[in-house]
Amino acid sequence: MRFENKIVSLSSLDLSDHTFRITTDRSVVELTESLNSLGLIHPPLLMEKGRMFTVLSGFRRIQAGQDLGWPDLPARVADPGTEKTECALVAIADNALQRQLNLIEVSRALNLLAKFFHTPEMLAKTAASLALPGNLAVIRKIQKLCRLPQSVQELIVAETVSLSMALDLEKISHEACIAYAEIFSKLRLSLSKQREIFTLVKEIAMREDKDNLAILAEAEISRILSDENLNHTQKTQKIRFYLKQRRFPVLVEAKGKFEDFKRKLSLGNNFQLIPPPDFEGNQYAIRLNFDNLDELKSHRSALTGLIEHNHFNKILNGF
Repeated sequence: MRFENKIVSLSSLDLSDHTFRITTDRSVVELTESLNSLGLIHPPLLMEKGRMFTVLSGFRRIQAGQDLGWPDLPARVADPGTEKTECALVAIADNALQRQLNLIEVSRALNLLAKFFHTPEMLAKTAASLALPGNLAVIRKIQKLCRLPQSVQELIVAETVSLSMALDLEKISHEACIAYAEIFSKLRLSLSKQREIFTLVKEIAMREDKDNLAILAEAEISRILSDENLNHTQKTQKIRFYLKQRRFPVLVEAKGKFEDFKRKLSLGNNFQLIPPPDFEGNQYAIRLNFDNLDELKSHRSALTGLIEHNHFNKILNGF
């Protein structure tokens, strides 16, 4: 592929054509400062399209030049007859071989390649040669990320949403994706809490024959999210509790009764009564903390009192 060095008017660039755009970063503040002090070190790559030029690589450099008020800039222009396949390869290489691409940029690059390399074997081989994933199963997964709503893609770029979470979101409606993105962003949820809330909502929706969006749009969740008296941690706790109540009403009721009865037993901080996991089964555990023999003897009498306590018998008999 041959390029000719030219000075090109910025007004002659077709900036609406994003066919070959890979980068997701729209900020050009630092780049503008660099161009202003050092000039354009690495010219954009262009291809002639009639009287205009298509941008193959260098969208941010061009934007920075516009912000500086440049009427034109140096560029490397491909021969007019250059095949689009070659243009795609050059556009990806100019990005992928210079820096680490984020997941959305990798997705864009893979989808661009897929337009020209139609067999799985050629797609995988070409991707690997450009420092992109070469495993076809991984390629298929990452390609899906470009189909997600923009708000979700931004969270992926910020590494707020993981690949596995993104692939789950890709399976539901765009409207529900946007609702999840808003909750994940507002509450600054960890990946584990994202997974927990997503799973709870999904299971509630399945049990009640509703859409995910219908659960996320419920008045109680909206009320919690908009409550200005709560910080994001408190909102997260309240939403998780609300969803758990909806998903496991019997479990929540059993836990409430257990905590109520345990308070009536007045066991103290060093004497812990531990229920079976999720209150399934009848095997309880007791944990005793002590520093000396006298405290252990005190626990012995407390244990005797516990065995004879009416409330304890109620707990063992399922309340």
